[in-house]
Amino acid sequence: MTTRCLHGSALRNRHTFLRLSLPIAAVLLGGSTVAAAAYVDDEADILPQPTEARLAKAAATLERRTGHQFVVVTTRSLGGQPVERYSLALFDRLGVGRACCDDGVGLLVAPVERKARIEVGKGLEHALTDAEAARIMNRDILPRFRAGDLPGGVERGARAIIAEIDA
Repeated sequence: MTTRCLHGSALRNRHTFLRLSLPIAAVLLGGSTVAAAAYVDDEADILPQPTEARLAKAAATLERRTGHQFVVVTTRSLGGQPVERYSLALFDRLGVGRACCDDGVGLLVAPVERKARIEVGKGLEHALTDAEAARIMNRDILPRFRAGDLPGGVERGARAIIAEIDA
């Protein structure tokens, strides 16, 4: 058997193909619409790669243990929409949570507009109430943001959300 090593563009092409095909395969096979590569989408480019990797690993572990999905999205702009409407539409479009249970959670951060929101699916409101989400926002996320530590606020908030869901 011959082993071939992939370098340069061949490796990038393979990675791109896998990243694009995983969500499609998940939908076609009746599984989750959130692929492992999509647990963290840092469009606003505020998260260092190691932070993204830690958050993606923690979200994947949560889903494996509980079936519940958690995603983090940073966006460049809310497009003039209120953060509540934008986050609900975004996480619905991404298909966060199982369709049967509406048990997904999303953390949205829009640094330009200085807005953040924790969106909790109805099927998880028993594990992460609005009051608990507000407490996480006020205790873990916003103080770090105010101190200029956006990555720290996102990571600390994400870990607090996961801890509540996984309790």
